Amino acid sequence: MSTEKLDQYLELYSNYIEENVNLHNYNLSFLKYKGGPTLQLCRRAIRNMRKTLYHMSKLLPEVKKEDTANWRADVDRRRVTLPDGTTKVRRVYKKKGKLNGQHNITTTKTV
Repeated sequence: MSTEKLDQYLELYSNYIEENVNLHNYNLSFLKYKGGPTLQLCRRAIRNMRKTLYHMSKLLPEVKKEDTANWRADVDRRRVTLPDGTTKVRRVYKKKGKLNGQHNITTTKTV
């Protein structure tokens, strides 16, 4: 199961969020100190955000194909043939109440 494209997409998304934060900060400084340098920083952040969104939109179909292939491989791995000849897909049960192999028990500290 490959996750190369998904990792690239997540990296682009983190870059997008970083540029969004930068734009917010630059916009606040532009509103406080109206001038050319802060306006240029705002424009640069917007340009970088648009560029990142473009690359994300180009990568998204490949990420969807990769995710679908991984999902199908997982379903095929869980597929079981019953004695009467029919096939069944086993469920994946969520582990409830456990954390790292230990029971999720809250303890109180007495003073």
